[in-house]
Amino acid sequence: MAIMAGYSKKENAIMPVITKHKLAYILKKIGLHQGDYLFVECSDDFCAKVVGGARTIIETLQEVIGYNGCIMLSGESLGLIDPLSSDEKFNPELYEGISNSIAAYNKRKDLPNNKLASVFACYEGVARSDHPYASFLIWGKRAKLFSNKHPLHFPYGVDSPFERLVKQHGKLLLLNNELADSIMFKYLATIDAKVPTCIKASPIEYKGHRQVINILDKEKQVYDSEWLKPFLKARNQLEGLMDDDWRCYLISLPSTIEYLKQKNIF
Repeated sequence: MAIMAGYSKKENAIMPVITKHKLAYILKKIGLHQGDYLFVECSDDFCAKVVGGARTIIETLQEVIGYNGCIMLSGESLGLIDPLSSDEKFNPELYEGISNSIAAYNKRKDLPNNKLASVFACYEGVARSDHPYASFLIWGKRAKLFSNKHPLHFPYGVDSPFERLVKQHGKLLLLNNELADSIMFKYLATIDAKVPTCIKASPIEYKGHRQVINILDKEKQVYDSEWLKPFLKARNQLEGLMDDDWRCYLISLPSTIEYLKQKNIF
């Protein structure tokens, strides 16, 4: 697929860029419609390929989906997890200093780790579910309904905002994001009894004081999903467009999740 090219002085090379018009064409071509319920996962490098960056992506999605639909992103703030219970490696000698430096969770001040989500969080009408490190950002008619009463324990699983979207025949949009890194697999791990449970500690503000609370979650799982794309495409559960350095995929969540449950993937 041909895309426009722009000149980058920083790299001193021709770099591909995607205009708003081109992005709208891509989204509609892979099957997005007015009123869809959509979970979006977008790599930071894809934002750099779009003219206008994150704002263009967000506003194009809003126009294509419309207010009667739903746009949901992960609002994860993984830096708020105590290092002893984090999946990330750290120097044990620095533990006390790191742990004590983590500020108490603040729903308005703690921006998500992802570039697109951090911009999306600032948009009018975007609701954020209340969770110290695993919040979700939602825009659309049902934003408040989806974001309300986010479970503290197992935040990606039963009755999470993500599961509520899945139950509304939600779709997963991957914008240059790896399928294996999707929140969908965190959801599947959470509802799979075979995946070990762990405790993640995170600081919150309680009655004006910083307090660390323990949250039940599931251990991080690594899953090879490359075989899944052709399987889904053959069953009309996945549509995609690609160029030399970007990939856009749209996946039906309910049927894909149901199939992976049956496969016992973990």
